Order: sequence, then C-alpha cells, then structure tokens
Amino acid sequence: EHQICLHSNSTRMALFAGGKLRVHLDIQVGEHTNNYPEIAAKDKLTELQLRARQLLDQVEQIQKEQNYQRYREERFRMTSESTNQR
Repeated sequence: EHQICLHSNSTRMALFAGGKLRVHLDIQVGEHTNNYPEIAAKDKLTELQLRARQLLDQVEQIQKEQNYQRYREERFRMTSESTNQR
C-alpha cells in the first residue's frame, strides 16, 4: 500500500477555483516505467544486453504478480474456510 501526499505552493490558483485545486496524476508501474533507450545510452549497453535487461525486468514483474496472486488465493481460502465453519 502506498500513500501520496500533495500540496500546492501557489495561492493564486486556489482563489480562482473557489479554494479547490484539480490535480491530474499519471502513475506508471511495472516494467513499462523504465526508459530503456535512456538506460542503454547511460550504461552503454549493446542491443543484446538491453534486451536481456528488459527480459529480467519482465521476469521480476511476473514473479511479483505470482506472489501477489498466491497471497490473494491464501486469503480467499482462509475466508472461505471461516465462512464454511459457521
């Protein structure tokens, strides 16, 4: 679980909007958040090395998803067993 705290350092915008401020968040998660061309240039990676890094990142994401699904399955099983015992 994550928590994001935001605050505005501008008082002018709040006055025009009646004390309200609209915020748009674009949050990217997972392997797609990496800028691979930038990583390749910075680390001087060959095309093969870059592809290997992408695949490793994908494997890591898959493992995280599997662990999460196992956790959800375990919680569901516990809830089902508790409900059935009543």
